Amino acid sequence: MPLHSDKITAILGPTNTGKTYLAIERMLGHQTGMIGFPLRLLARENYDRVVALVGRDKTALVTGEEKIIPPKAKYFLCTVESMPVAKLVEFLAVDEIQLCADAERGHLFTDRLLHARGQAETMFLGSESVKSILRQLVPNAEFITRPRFSKLTYVGAQKLSRIKRRSAIVAFSANDVYALAEHIRRTSGGAAVVLGALSPRTRNAQVQMYQEGDVDFLIATDAIGMGLNMNIDHVAFWRLHKFDGMRKRPLAVDEVAQIAGRAGRFMQEGTFGTFIEAGSFDAEIIEAVENHRFQKKKSIWWRNSNLSFRSLKSLLKSLDEAPPDPVLRRVREPEDQVMLRYLSLDRSVSDLATNTDMVELLWEVCQIPDFRETLADVHLHLLKTIFKHLARAEGQLPEDWVADQLERLKRVDGDIDTLVARIAHTRTWTYISHRTNWIKDAVNWQLQARQLEDLLSDALHERLTERFVDRRSNTMLRSRGKHLEANVSAENEVFVEGMFIGYLNGLSFTGDLLASTGDRRLLSAAANRGLHREILNRVSKIEEEMDSQFSLSDDGTIQWREQNLGKLKRGKSILEPQPQVQTSEILSAPLRDRVVKRLLTWCHSLIKRRFTPLFIIQTLKLSGPARGLVFQLRENLGSIPRSDVRKQIDGLTKADRKILRESNVKLGYKTIFFPSLIKPKIITLRALMWAIWNDLPPPAVPPPGTITLKAKRKYNRNFLESIGYSILGPRFVRIDILDRIAVDLIKAKKSKELPPIKEISSILGLSIEDTEIIITKLGDTLEFGGPGENKFIGNRRRLKSVRPTKGNENDLPFSKLKEYKF
Repeated sequence: MPLHSDKITAILGPTNTGKTYLAIERMLGHQTGMIGFPLRLLARENYDRVVALVGRDKTALVTGEEKIIPPKAKYFLCTVESMPVAKLVEFLAVDEIQLCADAERGHLFTDRLLHARGQAETMFLGSESVKSILRQLVPNAEFITRPRFSKLTYVGAQKLSRIKRRSAIVAFSANDVYALAEHIRRTSGGAAVVLGALSPRTRNAQVQMYQEGDVDFLIATDAIGMGLNMNIDHVAFWRLHKFDGMRKRPLAVDEVAQIAGRAGRFMQEGTFGTFIEAGSFDAEIIEAVENHRFQKKKSIWWRNSNLSFRSLKSLLKSLDEAPPDPVLRRVREPEDQVMLRYLSLDRSVSDLATNTDMVELLWEVCQIPDFRETLADVHLHLLKTIFKHLARAEGQLPEDWVADQLERLKRVDGDIDTLVARIAHTRTWTYISHRTNWIKDAVNWQLQARQLEDLLSDALHERLTERFVDRRSNTMLRSRGKHLEANVSAENEVFVEGMFIGYLNGLSFTGDLLASTGDRRLLSAAANRGLHREILNRVSKIEEEMDSQFSLSDDGTIQWREQNLGKLKRGKSILEPQPQVQTSEILSAPLRDRVVKRLLTWCHSLIKRRFTPLFIIQTLKLSGPARGLVFQLRENLGSIPRSDVRKQIDGLTKADRKILRESNVKLGYKTIFFPSLIKPKIITLRALMWAIWNDLPPPAVPPPGTITLKAKRKYNRNFLESIGYSILGPRFVRIDILDRIAVDLIKAKKSKELPPIKEISSILGLSIEDTEIIITKLGDTLEFGGPGENKFIGNRRRLKSVRPTKGNENDLPFSKLKEYKF
């Protein structure tokens, strides 16, 4: 292409100098124009910007995988590789021209530098690091240096846990990006990710998520250095080295500047730094980046673009031609050239590439990018297959073969890496579909490939978001300092900003148990701010609630409408436990006191109902000994061994005995008790009262109907006696049954008959032998007497447990009762 314009301008400077904005403005000042960008993403971004200014019908997008060219298009936004340089336009610009020095793609930028011109104006945009080379190769260019709009400051190394919001963390491998994104998700709610392997649609969706504030962190490779314009306050480098495809090396100054320059946009100041794990930049690098002074490039990469297609040999020779200027370095063999060299050695290919058209076709096929980055032989096989199809007489790819290749990719299952691989495959077919002479009905195949890429890109964005973003935590983080109103469902689920955060149990909030520890702190903070109105309403309801809506569990937990409110703790006496309700962020001390007051009223009412005899009897007119007896009964929850209150019993008057009898107090031979307080429900409450008073966990209560228990170590004697059992030798026996047995023994004695051993054995549910032991122990401890009689302890003799023999009834142990003297 002949060089047209005499007006060539090089707009040089660091990032955030408005170079691209200026180029678009200048382009739109002409009738036609073209700008080449280093990335498809940037071409698309600026295409959308120009469409908004002049309309879709005047704007074209040209990349390797996407071509939107309206019939009357005047302005072309392209990737550098895909610029239709043969097209005459008044204005032409190339962005990031310093990439001429990039070992992988530099020769493409160099070609545009040397051969692409606008008819009226040409503009090169980039870093000052290539100024001397541009001056040498384009001596008639005018140089304009633009200062950065905002200041860029180094802030040192810091911990990952201290990274501030609206930051970009830059790593240089996918594994590091994923690991960092996982960490940020756990600690700060999530991050967007940007890698070169992402499709433009996925990358745009991730960037938009960051731009709109759905997440406050961006984790990226150095792909963000190429002109991605985002509202980044700080750029932090995870590592100070990168692998460039050949070796691991320190970051160059201009690389650091290009990436760090993403921080701060327009007039907003930006900062950059590192992490403690990586160390700090050298002082020379920091000074160079802050002051935008970079080492000048001494050479750039070049490859001959005036190729000979007479034969494969001549094509390979022309590709290896030496550069015409010392400042130009012949590029290391690029991928397309490697593919050409290998295919030229394949006899089935070289036999077809025997004329100019076939050689040129093979070169075009070799330029299909390996987006998949598969093994070389896999890509080589694809190129070989495509060339052979195109070399046939019909000169096009079989539609059924292309359809089969695309159909295999129409799956959205799999993990992130699987979807990335499918998108890479799809991009290859998108590129192929835009070679309109290679395939019949190319527009249809372009549409199918684009739809497939969009489908996979959306799935990838969704998978990335699922893995690296906790939307709930982000919502909670963004709501800090704002007024929140939580909603509580009928199932007591708590929602804030439409997000489920946990459960409200009574007046206590429990965060979602599936959330991480850090997330649960965020959820609790949100609940604390959003539940005040609900808690106030609940406290008011509790104050007005009927007693029937409260209940007491066996472990002392107080419930309201089946929701926990608090627990009973030790009070002033065993029958006056104190309700305890914990204060929290959502339940202030004044509100708690209102709840405790209501629960105290209900609790005392419950105890009075269950222990009615104990409360009624203390109001009756009794003598001093009787009042002492009643006090002992209250302190022991309704039963007490007769031996513990002998003096009080001896001092009872007839009136006392009558009142006690009418009050249903049983003055048993072994125990003084209220029969109504040994029922199963009352025994459970007695157990709880005893445990609370002794500051112990409630022991297991014997099953209802249990009459005897073996006296094992696991049983607390004081506890069992407090709930109505008395120990006799190796067993505890329920006191009402003991009293009944004692009555039977006395009757037998009075009637001068043997005790009814079988009946007693049946009542106790024990063997005859075990029953004998119980009766013997009982006989030794009985205290006889009745109302109005003088009480005394009879002569005690231990009965011998002797087996009866035939004809010797006097040897029965119960016959020894006849020897008892009363």
